[in-house]
This record gives sequence, C-alpha cells and structure tokens, in this order.
Amino acid sequence: MIVALAAGTCSGLGGYLPFFGFFSTILILLAPTLCLSFYQRSVPDMPMGAGVGARIGLVLGIALSMVISLVDTGSELVERYLLHRGAQMDQALAESLNLAMQHMPATANPDAALLVQHWFAFFQTPDGRAAGSLLSSLLAGLVLTIYCLLFGTLLGWLRPTRLRRPQA
Repeated sequence: MIVALAAGTCSGLGGYLPFFGFFSTILILLAPTLCLSFYQRSVPDMPMGAGVGARIGLVLGIALSMVISLVDTGSELVERYLLHRGAQMDQALAESLNLAMQHMPATANPDAALLVQHWFAFFQTPDGRAAGSLLSSLLAGLVLTIYCLLFGTLLGWLRPTRLRRPQA
C-alpha cells in the first residue's frame, strides 16, 4: 500500500508539476521490484517463487489501480468544481473528439457512419464524459494490474531465496 499511495500521490501532483508525473511513471514501473524487495526483507526465511510474486503483483496491481483512479477522480473533481475549469475541460474533450472524427476513415456503409456520429455525439454529453472516464480508468487499471501480475511473477521466479547466515 505504501508504494501504491506514493505512486498515486505523485500521479495526482503530476498534473501540476511535471517532475512528479515523471517520478510517478518511474515508481509505477519499479513497483513490483520494490514490493518484492520489501516482502523479502520482512520475511527473509520464506521461499520466494513465481506464485508468491504473482500474488504480490496482483495485490499491488489492484491497489495501484484503485489509488490512482481515486486520485485522478479527485483531481478531476477539484479541477471541475472547485477551480471552475469545467468549460475548458469540456472544450478540450470536444476538440479532441472533433479531431478524431476528422481522421476517421470514410466508410461505404452509411449506417456505420451514422453510428460513429452518434457515438461521438454521446461522448460529448455529460453521461458520455462520465462513461469515457470510467472506461479509461477501468482499462488503465486492467493494464496496470496485468503488468504488476506478470512482472511480479517473473521477478518472484528470478529472485533467489535469501538464507539466514548461521550464527557462530
């Protein structure tokens, strides 16, 4: 949880100070290594393996996903309601959606083109923005959890078990 809280805090501050965004990225990439090191230091006699690494990676990925999602949601709420920057946020989203719409390949099927226009119109509504934010948060959390699970498994498999030195 300490690694997840540190990464989430740096992720939230990264929107205001670019250094924290960079530090958050480095911290997220190193999170499985840090957690397995903390685990092995706290329990040096326990055997380390792929299963232990996978369990630690899975819990870490879920914790990171939750903390970062909560921090990002809180940051968006502060931006929109406390700092009153909702119009700028909506305008930036509308511009990016219009740019994406312009770069969509032309389709011969008019029903498909109409469906795409309806989807773009939906994502410009408040419900569409909420759905897009939720979906992007879920997708990022899934990718982050899979990353932590795979690297935790790999690092657990590669990491040797430290043996306690005999007392003289």
